[in-house]
Amino acid sequence: MSGQQRDPTAFATLLPGVQGGARAPIIGGTGNYLAAVYLDGIPVTTINQQGDNRVISNAIPVEAIDQFQVITSVAGAEYQGAGLINFTLKSGGAAY
Repeated sequence: MSGQQRDPTAFATLLPGVQGGARAPIIGGTGNYLAAVYLDGIPVTTINQQGDNRVISNAIPVEAIDQFQVITSVAGAEYQGAGLINFTLKSGGAAY
């Protein structure tokens, strides 16, 4: 589609155990709308937005992402949610 921004959360579907979902990938067999999305280690979803990746796909261009991490097994105590994606932004940019 012309003019539509690419969704960075689609990177996760390249990993084993992850499949496409309604708005966020289904990670490790969890259901739709359960993925937790993090930006530089900070959660960007609230309880009523679990699995809603529009915060990321509407605000962060794919070109701004330096690294991404997908945790498909049991996450550590510093994370919330069933499956999670953590994006790290590139440094040195003039805009957020």
